[in-house]
Amino acid sequence: LDDTNLSNDDINHQWAPSNLDMSSQAGRWNAIGVDSNGHIHVVQIKFESYQIRHSYNNCSGWNSVKINDCDNTYC
Repeated sequence: LDDTNLSNDDINHQWAPSNLDMSSQAGRWNAIGVDSNGHIHVVQIKFESYQIRHSYNNCSGWNSVKINDCDNTYC
């Protein structure tokens, strides 16, 4: 596994692999973004409960917050 990336800014960035959610089919439908501080944000549907969740990594680990329950069905 190559965990470095030389990007367009000619800086060799270090990447540390981590898992956000290992539950059944987690992250199957998601959107990923990076904020101006370099923190990764993910919005995903947690399949078994149909919750819409916002998770973010603040460089010390993942934090996850429920946005909507969807009453055990697709929103």
